[in-house]
Amino acid sequence: MMKHDGRQQPRRLYLSFSLLAGIIIALSACSREGADVVTGYGVAHSDGSLLIVAPLDPDNLERYRDAVWIGNLGKKHVGGLLRVTLGDTADSYPSLSSSRKTQNLKQLKGEKEILRLCLDYAQAERQDQYVVINAVNYSEERMEWEVVIGSLFDDRSITLQVDRNKEIVEAE
Repeated sequence: MMKHDGRQQPRRLYLSFSLLAGIIIALSACSREGADVVTGYGVAHSDGSLLIVAPLDPDNLERYRDAVWIGNLGKKHVGGLLRVTLGDTADSYPSLSSSRKTQNLKQLKGEKEILRLCLDYAQAERQDQYVVINAVNYSEERMEWEVVIGSLFDDRSITLQVDRNKEIVEAE
C-alpha cells in the first residue's frame, strides 16, 4: 500500500492546471486559423490607414464582406490586390488592425493604375460612401477594362469602362 504524501496533491493540481492551460491554448490557436488573414483590394487611404475590402462572394451575397482598416499600410497599396496577415484586431465594421505580413498578389499589367482611376472617379461621385471594387475584367480584343464599383454599405454599383487612353465612361 502506498503512503499518501501531502506534498503530492499540490503538484498534481499544478500539473492538471498546466495541462488544461495547454489544451485551451492549442484549441484557441486552431479555431482562429484563417481568421487572421484578409485578402482584398486596397480601396481607400485616410489618416495613415489603408482600407482593404474583400471581393464579393457570389455564393453568399447576404453576408458583409471582410473590410479592415490597416494602420501601417500606405497609400501606395490603393488599387492593389493584397493578402494581409493581421495583428490585433478591433471588433468593428470595418474592423481596425495592423499588418504583420503583407503580400502583393499578382495583377494584370496596368490593373492597379486602372483601379485607382476608377476608385477616384467613383469616390468623386459618391463622396459620402466608401467605394469598393466589385469586379474587374479586361478584354484583350477591345483593349478595354470593365470595372464594377460598389459601395461598402449598400447594393448600389456603377460599371466603368476604361479604354487604352485611360478614358472612363459609365456603362449603361
